Amino acid sequence: MTHIPIQVYFSLCFAIYAVGIYILIAKRNVLRMLLGIELMLTASNMTFVIVNYWMSPNVIDPLVRSIVIISMAVGSIIAALAISLTILVFRVFKTRDVRKLSKLRW
Repeated sequence: MTHIPIQVYFSLCFAIYAVGIYILIAKRNVLRMLLGIELMLTASNMTFVIVNYWMSPNVIDPLVRSIVIISMAVGSIIAALAISLTILVFRVFKTRDVRKLSKLRW
């Protein structure tokens, strides 16, 4: 990480975050929206590690590492639950479109 400027890493994280926001706004498929949320979570975790490395070069703080690992674990659990709920909703209503699902009543 010493040969590439920090701006490159920040711009990469910004690009990944922007793609996640675009997917979240433009797509109406529940699975694609979930993918956008996961991309945003990944970009924020990367930014957290990059800022830590920038503040103290050649050392990654164990607190930052544990926060990122816990964040990744919680994000994976939430993604698994969301995918299982999406499968259940698709079996019942035969659609993954958010616009059609928002018109339905339970």
